[in-house]
Amino acid sequence: MNYFELYPGDYLRDTTRLSLAEHGAYLRLLMAYYAEEQPLPEDLGELYVIVSAISSADKAAVKKVADRFFPVGEDGMRRNGRADDEIAKAQKRIATARDN
Repeated sequence: MNYFELYPGDYLRDTTRLSLAEHGAYLRLLMAYYAEEQPLPEDLGELYVIVSAISSADKAAVKKVADRFFPVGEDGMRRNGRADDEIAKAQKRIATARDN
């Protein structure tokens, strides 16, 4: 997806206790999720590459955010329910537009 809707009220409600670095990690992971339209890998090392986390503080932020907002599903991939719902809605809109 080249576009996704961001609901500031929902975002701020769910992320009020994140540090600035954690907000960055969350948004970078979320953008990767939407861009690929698929769950994220379980491996933290791969997540560090996705968000360009180099310092130990950055890596700690990625781990905290990944564990909280992208839990590992039964398939071994990190999933975000809201992102999955938004991707499904977008795919339906795209398919409908294509059919018209």
